[in-house]
Amino acid sequence: MQHINKSIENGMFGLVFVGAFVATGLAAWLQHKAGRRQAALWAAAATVLYVVALVVTMGVNIPLNNQLAAAGDPSQIHDFAAVRAQF
Repeated sequence: MQHINKSIENGMFGLVFVGAFVATGLAAWLQHKAGRRQAALWAAAATVLYVVALVVTMGVNIPLNNQLAAAGDPSQIHDFAAVRAQF
């Protein structure tokens, strides 16, 4: 997990992560503008669900990942069970 945390900290990941949110919101707006109410509602719902996923990620997952990173180098951890229990 520590390796994954380090590898995703790059511009491309950020662009895709935020870009998907922007694209979904843009799709909702374009569908609404084109008069496609049903499609606009579905795209808006997708945008809201994306926001929920971001909130969960930032409020739960990232703090847990930071906790794993704070555990230190895996080769130096002597009690993996304790680290896991704390996680």
